[in-house]
Amino acid sequence: MPIPILTRDQTAPLVVGAVFDLLERQSAVLSKVCNDALQEIVEGDPINAGHVTKTLVHTGLYQKVLVVDVEKADAIVKRLIENLASNFVMLCAIPSASAGVRTILKWSNNWHIDPTEIDWTFRLRTALGYD
Repeated sequence: MPIPILTRDQTAPLVVGAVFDLLERQSAVLSKVCNDALQEIVEGDPINAGHVTKTLVHTGLYQKVLVVDVEKADAIVKRLIENLASNFVMLCAIPSASAGVRTILKWSNNWHIDPTEIDWTFRLRTALGYD
């Protein structure tokens, strides 16, 4: 039975809010601009998000403004932020009859690739699971 899954754009506000709340509970938020940094990480282009993440997690800076106290933010939250730069949280609604029952979800994504634009090294890396 197909189950609708929310997209990355649809889950972004929830994820940003959750991570911001985790940082606030650790008294690590120094500026509300931290929300903008998290939003760019969660919703943005993965390459740019990676750069923003690296700077935020290691220095606490976002656009040259200190927004996070990296000494107060624990390693788990930092790792979560790093993971969100290239991954997303998958949310879906399962039937209530499945509550409390172990359920396996199979997820697939239709990813159209124009083979004329890809060199053979990219094809090989993708086939081997590196990209």
